[in-house]
Amino acid sequence: MRTILITLFLIINLIGLAQPFTYSGYVKGANEQGLSNIPVTLWGRRTDPYDVTFPTYSTATAYNVGTAIPSSDDVTHGPFNIGFTFNFFGNNYTQFYVGSNGWVGFSAGQTTGYTAAYIPNAGSPRNVIMADWEDLFPGSANIFYSTIGTAPNRKLVVNFNAVPHYGCRSNLHTFQFVLYETTNVIDVNYLSKPLCAGNNSTAGLVNIDNTNVVPVGGKNASPWSVSNYSVRYTPSAAESTFSLKGTYLTNGSGYFTMVPNLDAQSYQFEVRLEGLTMPLLTQTEASYSIQLSQNMTTLNSKLYYQMDINNDNKVTVSDTWGIFGKMSNFFPIWSISPNYRIFTQAQWDVIKVGTANLKSTYPGVQSMIITPVNGGTTTFYVVRTGFTN
Repeated sequence: MRTILITLFLIINLIGLAQPFTYSGYVKGANEQGLSNIPVTLWGRRTDPYDVTFPTYSTATAYNVGTAIPSSDDVTHGPFNIGFTFNFFGNNYTQFYVGSNGWVGFSAGQTTGYTAAYIPNAGSPRNVIMADWEDLFPGSANIFYSTIGTAPNRKLVVNFNAVPHYGCRSNLHTFQFVLYETTNVIDVNYLSKPLCAGNNSTAGLVNIDNTNVVPVGGKNASPWSVSNYSVRYTPSAAESTFSLKGTYLTNGSGYFTMVPNLDAQSYQFEVRLEGLTMPLLTQTEASYSIQLSQNMTTLNSKLYYQMDINNDNKVTVSDTWGIFGKMSNFFPIWSISPNYRIFTQAQWDVIKVGTANLKSTYPGVQSMIITPVNGGTTTFYVVRTGFTN
């Protein structure tokens, strides 16, 4: 029965639940070919009250010391005294509880469920710190706790030492919670967190009423393993402004992919294409406007963007003069500086088949910012002044 329930729960959690933030797309030119080495940036602001960082692994104390908590399968223990007042999501606590399936919490009556769920989830334990929420099977001498140090810098240390997994008894999980007095910082140190087949596990924080969670990117109801690894949760006000989280260069096909190891639940994101440095025009490219005017070429919408420099709805020698003036730095200020325009997919779908001058209808931008959907994709179109094959 346990195997059937785990399978059903995994299927439910895998349907429609994106976990770590990912995004991808293309940057293409007027010929609809990919542009390489174009920087696409990811910006984010944290929306939860904890900052998650990953300090160099170290343990506050050994994993097998302190007062033993005899345990068994799918149980909760406590309350136990913390030894000082600890603030968690704005509430003060002097006692704690231990869940045999890899968590420490501050409220009685929490679920003893053994199948890791994506948080937030109505079926998860609440008011807890999850180091490794999954189906663990501790015995009489696998869990220990102690309060060490002197006020106002004491620490509560809770150890899970060599705890077997229920479904993989030879897999031993050794990790440690460290709660700091005064700062209310939380460290979770992992000596060894192995993977049992494809079973999911969850690491993160859940507040008292399940309205605010702080998952660890890539470790929210997903299969993962770590060793000699630490996570730190530092109380901090939510961020009011976006900051740069990563710069991603397009490859030879114009493709970019973003995997910043940040959880979508904890951040708002923006994907930006801005501040581009486009290649300088060659003389052949700059001379193309002369060929168009001499051959009386029928123009399409793309050519207006590339060649109608003076915006007079035609391509003449004056446009060539303007292009060469820009190339030689004779004109310090140009009507379209820098020498490119960025378009969305919808705009480009109109422009690429158009025959009229659409520059006033779709002027394009030099900086494009989009609000991404986790797991989604976007294609940017960049049209620069000059000839493009």
